[in-house]
Amino acid sequence: MSEPHRIPFGTRNVIDECLLPDLTTTFKLYGMHARQVNSNWSFPEHSHPRLFEVNFLLHGSQTMEVSGQPYSQSEGDLIFIPPDTPHRCFVTSSPDMSFFCLHFHIEDEVFHRSMLQLKDVLYLSDSRMVQTIRPTLQKLAQLTRSPQPLTLHSRMKIHEAAFQLLACLSEFIVSVTEQEREHESEDHQLTCRIAAWLEQSVNWSMLNNANPDISKSVIQSISREFGVSKSNCYRLFQKVYGISPRQYLTDVILREAKQLLKGDMLSIQEISDQLGYRNTVCFSRQFKRWTGLSPSGYRDQTQDRRTDFRLETNMTAPILE
Repeated sequence: MSEPHRIPFGTRNVIDECLLPDLTTTFKLYGMHARQVNSNWSFPEHSHPRLFEVNFLLHGSQTMEVSGQPYSQSEGDLIFIPPDTPHRCFVTSSPDMSFFCLHFHIEDEVFHRSMLQLKDVLYLSDSRMVQTIRPTLQKLAQLTRSPQPLTLHSRMKIHEAAFQLLACLSEFIVSVTEQEREHESEDHQLTCRIAAWLEQSVNWSMLNNANPDISKSVIQSISREFGVSKSNCYRLFQKVYGISPRQYLTDVILREAKQLLKGDMLSIQEISDQLGYRNTVCFSRQFKRWTGLSPSGYRDQTQDRRTDFRLETNMTAPILE
């Protein structure tokens, strides 16, 4: 059996070092489009499982009903719709209206939960939300008019703008919670430090193939590292993240497993070893329990459907007419 791929550590004779944690974020855009419509246009009620929607009005006006609540949207206003939320819209201006719309999914659980905490649906053109993300939305709207098929340069520009959108949304989330963060309890700060330590522990174990059971050893180490009992740690994570520390760690390991399976550098045996499983049978059984697919099935699915941006088809209503 070949050795799992790992990056050697050059620690000998090092004077100073600043090390960032490994970053793995899956951010997908679906059904991104700019559209101009006449005054008779409307779209029926529908919802998008697992997907957030951003609707940015470029010209004219419309009414967007979200969970039965009507919102009047004018030029420059933005509608933000959480996953699984029924909504419909119709034009209220003459002779036409134009808008830019995108749907996205992010597999970072902390970021996802932070997005769900946003309370507002309508953000007016002079709001902090719109001021923060408008330039990126305008850039993406312009890129939708790129000649087809997309060139390598066009694809990279879309990638750049997509991650810029993610950064802008993160900046907005931080800004609206800044006052709350200033008054965060010590418990909240401690939980965030433990969560960051859990992620770093998984990354270190994977790089060094250091532990045969990442989940068990890391959870047991929390008390030693932070002086927190197992029961108190469970209480803190439930309060801050709504899940147990073991589930949080499971999310981290699953995210790493998915990322490794999307590539073709490592065999499933090597991925199983790198994640600390005793054998591929244990890894396959656990991965199928998490996702409903075997590791090989997940790899085949992601490789068969590998495109930069794709339209989601299993929605309660189509994104495009």
